[in-house]
Amino acid sequence: MLTIIIFFLGTVIGSFLKLVLDRLPRNESFIFGRSHCDNCGHLLKIWDLIPLLSQIFRLNHCHYCRVKLPLSNFIFELYFGTLALASLFNLINSGQIIMLIFFSHTC
Repeated sequence: MLTIIIFFLGTVIGSFLKLVLDRLPRNESFIFGRSHCDNCGHLLKIWDLIPLLSQIFRLNHCHYCRVKLPLSNFIFELYFGTLALASLFNLINSGQIIMLIFFSHTC
């Protein structure tokens, strides 16, 4: 059960960091305002925000306008969930995690 919780927390962190990376260049706030579809602007419901699962169940499309979502969102969330599990099982240390996060952003 702990493994699932840690993986989920990692995906949540990854989802938030992806949001920050997407919104900063457009000068959008990542603290205030609600999550929305970049194509149609529809405000997302709570079940639309569940990392990985919402994209799997919606077949990687917006629930409202059906536009295809960037695969990078899914990969970013999966990557951070995997990093969290690797940290839990002591496969990598915190310094390595920071380096992996830095290099994942620059690639």
